[in-house]
Amino acid sequence: MSSVETCDANEPAQTLNGCMKLPSEDDAPIMPLGWKTYEKQIRALVEHSAESFSLLNAEGTILYTGPVTEQILGYAVDEFVGRNVFEFLHAEDIPDCKNLFLLLLQNEGSTYRTRFRFLHKSGTWRWLEGVGTNLLENQDFRALLINFRDITAEILAQKTLDQRMLFDQAMIYLSKKLELALDYDEIIQVVKDVVQTNLGYQNVWMYLSNEADELTLLSSAGKLNDIITTQAQTLRITGDKFLEELWQSQTVFVVTDAQTDPRTNKELVARFGNRTIINAPMILQGRLLGFLGTGSFGAEGVRAPTPEQLEFFSGMGIRVAVAVSRVQLQAEVEQRVRFTVLLNSMAQIALAATDLREMLYQMVDRLAEMFRADACYLTLWDEERQLPIPTAAYGPLRETYPQISPEPGERNLTEVVLQAEHAIPIENIYQTPYLDASLAAKFPNPCVLALPLIASQQKLGAVILAYDKPHAFPVTEMIQAEQATAQIALAIAKTQLIASERKRREEAETLREATSILAASFDLEQILETLLAFLRRVVPYDSACVFLKEGPTLRVMAVADHPNRAAIFGKQFPLQEDHLQPEIFRTGRPLILFDAQADPRFLNWGEATYIRGWMGVPLLAHGEVIGVLTVDSKQPGMYTPVEADLVQAFANQAALAVENARLLESERRRRIEAETLHKVTMAFTGTLDLERLLELILTHLQQVIPYDS
Repeated sequence: MSSVETCDANEPAQTLNGCMKLPSEDDAPIMPLGWKTYEKQIRALVEHSAESFSLLNAEGTILYTGPVTEQILGYAVDEFVGRNVFEFLHAEDIPDCKNLFLLLLQNEGSTYRTRFRFLHKSGTWRWLEGVGTNLLENQDFRALLINFRDITAEILAQKTLDQRMLFDQAMIYLSKKLELALDYDEIIQVVKDVVQTNLGYQNVWMYLSNEADELTLLSSAGKLNDIITTQAQTLRITGDKFLEELWQSQTVFVVTDAQTDPRTNKELVARFGNRTIINAPMILQGRLLGFLGTGSFGAEGVRAPTPEQLEFFSGMGIRVAVAVSRVQLQAEVEQRVRFTVLLNSMAQIALAATDLREMLYQMVDRLAEMFRADACYLTLWDEERQLPIPTAAYGPLRETYPQISPEPGERNLTEVVLQAEHAIPIENIYQTPYLDASLAAKFPNPCVLALPLIASQQKLGAVILAYDKPHAFPVTEMIQAEQATAQIALAIAKTQLIASERKRREEAETLREATSILAASFDLEQILETLLAFLRRVVPYDSACVFLKEGPTLRVMAVADHPNRAAIFGKQFPLQEDHLQPEIFRTGRPLILFDAQADPRFLNWGEATYIRGWMGVPLLAHGEVIGVLTVDSKQPGMYTPVEADLVQAFANQAALAVENARLLESERRRRIEAETLHKVTMAFTGTLDLERLLELILTHLQQVIPYDS
């Protein structure tokens, strides 16, 4: 009961307020129109009044009720009379009404006014305003007279007005708080407070639309925040009836009971326990940014909103759209600033870099920070071998990434993105045709953006930004990523050019130094050892051998780092039994094996099963092949024509030195033979003693042909 008013029983009153003695036939003489006419007028007035009345006894039993009661409450007179009035009152109003009833009983002739809820015959509650008058001592009534009228519309209108005022105040509060919000999480906290206070729902969320036909979770708050954050980060619109209708409606969209509505995704509903779902579009200047959502879950049951609540929530969506747009704009400004700083930083790194590997590690660190990636991988591309070279990484594979090398023919992202020549976003690398499953299994980050590294049409490698959780790649972000990687590509090209020039100078200097030493040496063993020592400075190898041709065989004349050196040094191998060396002798050109163990021509002389990458280079002297230099690696595909040309230059100088040493040795032997022959001739003419003559012959013969006996 909202109010009680007391009336004076002696005050003149109208017929329907119950505060006067009703006329009877005894009063007919004083009535100008007569009793019958007056009775008709009174009855007509009562039947057409918006009010009704009832007479109650001291226990609250209804003794009589006016004919308008049926219009107001739906009960016929015989359904109403004889029942206790408290049977019809709302439970929350009974205590106050009983107190007022007692007060009315205790004050004869008093009148009280109040409001209460009364059960309509339809089962709904109606608000009534009642005026009670104690006429128990009145000889004409001997009852409590209750006049009442239906004020339900007034109450609801007032409640609506009050709620609108509260909503208006809440909207002002929301707008002020949103102006201060700096990010999506602060926005959602403000929204949660307003929704919980004014609508009674406990959970709220915001989804942003993107170019990929998806809704991406911006933020959420409430008891279900953890499960929403971990399991509903990205929702694909196409194929989801609920989301498709939500997207097309662009108005407040309500699902009264998600568990029975045929449009909802029952798997998600079962996971989250949704009951009522309410989504308001976040629209700004005609552009749909996304949706603001709330609703009931689990034990909260179905809680359908009122029209006023929907209108309020729709207004919240508009204001949140403004806040989201402002945060987005601020984020874009900050992103552009950070991006500019990143580009400047990368330019400085490139200018100061002297070591390519160190530079690339700094680059991946900057990229991961810039694009908030959980990992970043950078590979270089070997055009000759058509293989990626894992080089630098940020994230959990920082130390081990350089060891993750694809096998020949294995599908890899570097090759794919270089062929495409543009960025490729991949939602799940474990389910993509772009990458072999065996290679994908080595990486912990399912969502990636692959970017080519290309400068002046030269394919240099790739950058892969990786994320642990689903990540939408807006066009702006992809453009910035491509700009950043383009700068990295230029830095790589510049560094490689400088390194290549430096390497060529070093190679030329090494070759000049080796040539000088080789030209000054006439010792065959020293020449070959010098060759292998200088070769290591320009071409990495795990072992190397020099074979020189001796008739139909090849003799191992020099060995470097071979695990079975003692077993092969000085050994002769029949040339006709080999399949590789004869080809080198026949063509006079280097021969390269990508993987020696996979080539049936490779015979593994000296238990050389460790050899994978292999190269054989002819030793050419005056256009003739006098031997072969072999270079071995434990890594397949280690050598290319570039390395072969370099080794050939050293081999040619060594071959000339070998040939000169051999010529010198041949000349020395001829001189010794001539001197010996001269001495023997002189001995023959100087003695006639046969025994002495034979001793002289044997002595000089041993100088030419050494023997033991």
